[in-house]
Amino acid sequence: MRLEPVLEHLESLRFDDDDLRYLASLDLFDGSFLDVLGDLRFTGDVWAVPEGLPVFGDEPLLRVTALLAEAQLVETALLNRICYSSLVASNAAQLAVAARGKSVLEFGARRAHGPDGALTGARAALIGGCAATSNVAAGRRYDVAVSGTMAHAWVMAFASELESFRAYARAFPRNCVLLVDTYDTLGSGSPTRSRSRGSSPPPAAGCPGCGWTPATSRRWHASHAGCWTRPASPACRSWRPATWTRTPSRRWSRPRCPSTATASARRC
Repeated sequence: MRLEPVLEHLESLRFDDDDLRYLASLDLFDGSFLDVLGDLRFTGDVWAVPEGLPVFGDEPLLRVTALLAEAQLVETALLNRICYSSLVASNAAQLAVAARGKSVLEFGARRAHGPDGALTGARAALIGGCAATSNVAAGRRYDVAVSGTMAHAWVMAFASELESFRAYARAFPRNCVLLVDTYDTLGSGSPTRSRSRGSSPPPAAGCPGCGWTPATSRRWHASHAGCWTRPASPACRSWRPATWTRTPSRRWSRPRCPSTATASARRC
């Protein structure tokens, strides 16, 4: 919930001379009513849960007790400041819980409801549990951590994902976040990321049936440990790549030769 802007709005509530002149030009209100608006200040009480505190459904987040005129006047402004922020903060909290201790970053500026919405969303996401924001303006205004990733355009500017990852790692050795979904997340992005960090398997000799090697295809077929895919072609079935290094943290399966359309899998 965006509590601080709510309180700022209530404390600064007033109609200045320009506001009153505009309302008078509408020819909808008499002079005595405009005089009342000129003297209007919020005098009510506000009760709210702390920002970032989880609440059950249908529980009130904020309660305003005030004169009817004051309460009706601020209703729309308060809902405007609360609803969108609560939505973003709630989604961020769910993601933070699902991440199980890993950092969740806020990258919502491109899809936010205008520049102000980008700042509002960034603040709400940080309250909800995000560790940093990609919005530099939000980082400066709210004094929070900023972070980012490489651009898809960066990946596409290189001949291969591997080249782009390694170049980016050289440019940002201490803050390197790679995008693996430019082309094919599971087929090329994630395995290429591992190769760029030096955890790739050793090169394998090409298949005698078709000459294929893992280096000539972006599909690594890295399935769960202990399984491999046996091609149907006899020439390819007899081929075995070089022994791949397996570690407790990352184990690789043997690749499937793509020269045949059908294949069956069995346990090693």
